[in-house]
Amino acid sequence: MPRTRKPNTARGRTPVSGWPSLDRADDERLARSLAAGDPSALIQVMDRYAARLYDYCHALLRDQEQAAGALHDALIAAYAHVPVLREPERFRGWLYALVRNECRRRLRDPDRPAARHEAPEVEDGFLDEAELARRQETRRLVHSALSALRGGEREALDLMLRHGLDTFEVGGVLGLGAQEAADLTGAAKAHLDEALAAVHIARTGRGDCPAVAAIADEGGRVLPPQIVRKLVQHVETCRTCGSRRGRAMPAARLLQVLPVAMMPTDLRGHVMATATDAALASDLSYIAHRAGPLDEWGWPYPDDASPVQDSAPGRGHRALWPALAAAAAVIVIVAGAFYVMSGGSPTSGTTAQDPSGGASASVVDPSSPPDSEDPLDSPT
Repeated sequence: MPRTRKPNTARGRTPVSGWPSLDRADDERLARSLAAGDPSALIQVMDRYAARLYDYCHALLRDQEQAAGALHDALIAAYAHVPVLREPERFRGWLYALVRNECRRRLRDPDRPAARHEAPEVEDGFLDEAELARRQETRRLVHSALSALRGGEREALDLMLRHGLDTFEVGGVLGLGAQEAADLTGAAKAHLDEALAAVHIARTGRGDCPAVAAIADEGGRVLPPQIVRKLVQHVETCRTCGSRRGRAMPAARLLQVLPVAMMPTDLRGHVMATATDAALASDLSYIAHRAGPLDEWGWPYPDDASPVQDSAPGRGHRALWPALAAAAAVIVIVAGAFYVMSGGSPTSGTTAQDPSGGASASVVDPSSPPDSEDPLDSPT
């Protein structure tokens, strides 16, 4: 099947304050440098992408150590597999796809610890008490609105509005076709706008409409999903409330007030050690192999999809690499990486080991549906 190319329409954006701005030229340059074995490329990748990728990991896993382990393994997989990425300008979305697979693999691990230790929030030291109080109130509004959305919608919005991916890239991360991704993101934005308007009216318009006051009084400071849905239905049929729908702030701006998880300071050193220390060659090879199989364009198959599915996000039919060819490619890539990065040949290690290992609710669990705490239940 011929491949459908999509234009790179998204320009550099800073969806969340404090994250470095990026554009497609940065994506392509770093991907090519990393593939060529530039010793500084992996450091640059971490400088530009690691903070936002860690926040995404933490949103999915809700655990500081688990998120750090997932990001570590995803970056090592990227380091090993980037030479086979056929569209380096899509490097950013490709990184998120690798990260998501690592997170979902951990969510399915039967030995995953039950206890959760969330990461601290990245603090803004320039806010006074009044500004902090306003931010907290806005967060309650956003959480109320997000809680009424489906899990797949929340994750798509997180990727688009906070992490700056375009629709095509969201499809690549979630394993959706181009039209499926467009339908999901379009519906998600519409549903969020409706929910934000309803919650905003509940906060500011109780005196104008007794029905709103009656519905909103059933909930608390953070309105539960069923109350938000009642409010949305009411606003659609109420002339008074309907006239106020356009007064809510834009969703993209509102989502920027959500907490950002702070990445552990030692993660960079851990990634660099695994990538460059010849004594850890077996760990690198194991992580790289586990990240497969990859499709004909170098993208990982979604962890929640079968490799035989023809559901490429605008990339045509996804051809499964033969297992032996993929394994051989990993060995060659790893050997070359150690040769360039450490100036020597990789040493054979012992049996490979899995080297895996708050910001309270940076987003309502983006991959879980309303009224559910299971982040694997992700209707899209």
